[in-house]
Amino acid sequence: LPVFENSPEFSECNDDRDLPYVIIGRFADFVIRLSKEKKNLATISCFLEEMAVSDDKKTVELLMFGFLEHLNPKESYYEHLLNFFGAETKKRLRETINHNNMLSS
Repeated sequence: LPVFENSPEFSECNDDRDLPYVIIGRFADFVIRLSKEKKNLATISCFLEEMAVSDDKKTVELLMFGFLEHLNPKESYYEHLLNFFGAETKKRLRETINHNNMLSS
């Protein structure tokens, strides 16, 4: 995976369990950039929605803590991106925010 070898997160991977989070984190950065450019994110939104409704717990956790956790509601791209999210992705976003708020309390 040469494209990820230069990523600081890649060198911090202790084992293969971390790698999906590194990859989805880079994907989140890409989606944020597209959102800043006001691109149409419909296809990406469908992919995220499929992750949100998955019966596989690890897929949902990857969405929540690998992708959604990267989003910053104070940034200008946030509202544009949320306009493309489906109902289940928004639900998972709320769950992620609530989870992180509980941890910080």
